Amino acid sequence: MEPSLDGVALDRVAFERELRAKMAERAREMLATEAAVLARLEEARSRILALLAEQPEDWQRLPLQRLLAQLDEILQGSTERMASALRVGQARLWQLGEDAVDKPLTAAGLNLEAQLGALNADVLKALTVFAESRIRNVGAEALAAIRRQLDLTVLGVQTPFQAMKAVAAALGKDTGVNAKGAMRRAQTIVRTEQARVFATAQHARLTQAAAKSDRVGKRWMKSRKLHARWNHAWADGQVREVDEPYVLPSDHGVVKLLHPHDAQAPAGETINCGCVSVMHLFKPGDRRGPKAFAQPEGSGSLASLYDPSSPRELPDVGTPARRAAVAFEEQVRRERLEHGAFFDAKGGLIAEASGEADRVGFPADLAAKGATFTHNHPGGRSLSEADLLNAAHYGLFELRAVTPDFRYSMQAGEAGWPSRLQMLAVRSALEAAALRKVQELQGQRLLALAYGNWEYSHQLMRLYAERFGLRYSRTRS
Repeated sequence: MEPSLDGVALDRVAFERELRAKMAERAREMLATEAAVLARLEEARSRILALLAEQPEDWQRLPLQRLLAQLDEILQGSTERMASALRVGQARLWQLGEDAVDKPLTAAGLNLEAQLGALNADVLKALTVFAESRIRNVGAEALAAIRRQLDLTVLGVQTPFQAMKAVAAALGKDTGVNAKGAMRRAQTIVRTEQARVFATAQHARLTQAAAKSDRVGKRWMKSRKLHARWNHAWADGQVREVDEPYVLPSDHGVVKLLHPHDAQAPAGETINCGCVSVMHLFKPGDRRGPKAFAQPEGSGSLASLYDPSSPRELPDVGTPARRAAVAFEEQVRRERLEHGAFFDAKGGLIAEASGEADRVGFPADLAAKGATFTHNHPGGRSLSEADLLNAAHYGLFELRAVTPDFRYSMQAGEAGWPSRLQMLAVRSALEAAALRKVQELQGQRLLALAYGNWEYSHQLMRLYAERFGLRYSRTRS
């Protein structure tokens, strides 16, 4: 027991025990809802593949409109059952979010539950309607993908076997991080929206409880995933007043979240996030609020490196390939989408492509051995682990990335580029070391929070370079 500013002796052990129990109940409920939703989608997948297998061998004689109507019926029925299962799960997670505040407080000796009003049911309704609409879109997108494959087959562009294979992929069972089928999309929606409804209810209840007791706060707890977002791992253990946002670095500067699934946060910070904000009980005399940060001035430090007014170095254009790469980089460094290009040793263009905000793709069989590859990173980060794997795949001479502020370069050492297995073997250790380095720099007030994401990616590449004998550089150029 410990004394309370509220005049109540608090049982912190009972509080923590009940809090863990509620977090475990949350995890079980989320898994159960996910399993229920995906089971209904798997039923639809099996029925669709069976229906397609019954069609005549000559698919040019396919009764297309009738078949599409049957497929639409299957998918609509499936998505309605998925939405129903999700709706039930949303209601349970909403109640659990409330209980995750009430029950631990009662266990601790703060009996506030009877003093707190009912949560706004309209918020639950809005969250549920949004989640259901997204899950229904899974069925609509799957039907559109199937129709494209059927059209191609009827036109003779592909064989029925190829169509069946493509349809199976579109409805695919795979839920891995790189999967793109309906199953993965449905899983992502369920996980994200279930976490959001719990977090929203919990935060609303915390707000009510904090109005009754100044002991009530909140704490960020990182995901237990093997490779959580680095900036979410960085936030682990942050303690805040209930109405005070958590502050995290990101590719676009500092982001502020009331909880890990804040609806006002950028989607990239909340989709598939496994972090939670848990209730925290302040002790008498605890310091409240975040630590102030003062960015130092002066040359020779990270402060000057990230200062927009600091001088830039001239880029190295000592070889034809680098001259061509730098010329390309100047064209694309401020673009919002990624653009990439391969150059041979004489500076000749091998291939060029444009992609999305965080990736650009090239054919796997592209002949680029000994080439220089460069691309822009709109988010401002250094090279990535995916970049290193691509360098090994193509057998590059030099791997480069450019941002509005920096150029990054990596070349293989005597042992060549690391393999996927070699990188996986050290990935967790290097990510943890890079995170510690950023925290150390910020603790020494040498690095502003806004540049944490950039510095983390740089430190991670530096560590990979040290581990595998690669030649890595970062220049403000």
